[in-house]
Amino acid sequence: MSKSRFCYNYTPPGTIDKCCKPVVCASSTYLSSISCLSNVVNNNIVLFASNEDSTINQQTTINLSNKYFKNLSGGVIYSPTNISNVPNGVELQNPQSSADKIVDLSHVSLPISPKNDIFGKNAKKNYGCLHYVDKDNPQLLASCEAFSNDFYYGETNNTNLSKYPKFSRIQYNPLFDDLIEKLLKFIETN
Repeated sequence: MSKSRFCYNYTPPGTIDKCCKPVVCASSTYLSSISCLSNVVNNNIVLFASNEDSTINQQTTINLSNKYFKNLSGGVIYSPTNISNVPNGVELQNPQSSADKIVDLSHVSLPISPKNDIFGKNAKKNYGCLHYVDKDNPQLLASCEAFSNDFYYGETNNTNLSKYPKFSRIQYNPLFDDLIEKLLKFIETN
């Protein structure tokens, strides 16, 4: 068996065992155990998350951060709505943009610049449509892939999909430059 940075042994329900370095832990409803965190809780941590994400349970992330990360050194939770329990030192930022029809962000969009040639704002094709637009409607799919003006962008959760008939998962973070600035500040001070 080859080693990867995702080396954990997990069988639900239970704990994550045999963690390797660097420690990689997940905070979804499937991997909410933090037994492997004992060797990182005293290190400085920075947190970047999207509150509306349908893959990662952000309330679990917030609860774990508040409980175990004593040295949380900043970061951002992106959310168009107010949320409680935001960890000390972590900002709450609203990513909405009516001009770009951005409703919220997905976790996959956070590390992607709007200037990215493949996934950015001016990409040639919108890959956010591939899993979420009705493939039996080729006209709708082509419209989405071409970044049609009548589409909204964000996390493909049930709320957004029911509210916006033409919706695509956002591929980039419109607040990317600010994220990089905060990350560089964290690196410089830690």
